[in-house]
Amino acid sequence: MPPQDYEIYKKEVETAQADLQASLANFKPLSGHYENVDITKSYDTQGRYESIPFRDESKGDFTSTVASSGCGLLVTTFIDYFFCIPMGFDVPKLAKKGVELGYRGYKKMADGTWKKMGLLHAWFDRFVPSYTGLKSTMLHSINEVNEAILNQNLAILLVRCSIYNDTPESTESHFVAIVGSDDDEGVYYLYDPNYENICTVPYYKVNKAVRKGWVLSDD
Repeated sequence: MPPQDYEIYKKEVETAQADLQASLANFKPLSGHYENVDITKSYDTQGRYESIPFRDESKGDFTSTVASSGCGLLVTTFIDYFFCIPMGFDVPKLAKKGVELGYRGYKKMADGTWKKMGLLHAWFDRFVPSYTGLKSTMLHSINEVNEAILNQNLAILLVRCSIYNDTPESTESHFVAIVGSDDDEGVYYLYDPNYENICTVPYYKVNKAVRKGWVLSDD
């Protein structure tokens, strides 16, 4: 990405994240019960891919796999399923493509080593719409998740593991997809690549953990 384009993109991201955090105070759940996928079905999990590398060995990373770092890749294949798009990528191909195109993130440290940063967030801004033909819009308000549910679109959230997974010491983040909600129970239905079944997670827990988000739509 050219430097001038990166600065524009960085500003857009910062604005979206600030707006999203401010919107949490005005969260209004949907009234009713919505399921945009079959919640009784089993779905793919990243734990099945312990032998599939997702790493750039030129950065000194010889251990990362889809199982350890590929939640965003599994969410991508779920997008394919959700919208019935024959994207032509399975998880191993996505992992390879992600590294080839520079979406496997690393940060160079003062001592010259590289810190692993997971899947770059621009994956959902640039790669996914390019290869699926879907429209990807950064989330500015948590209530846009409700709009996505109502319109049978897909909200992708990046959540803090410290809150979402009850691991206060963690600095990691995790990608999940919102596929419905149930206001009677006060929960979102979501696809979490760590689990075969659709999860139910309280609104407050997801909202408190959210860092960034996107809405994927086919219109």
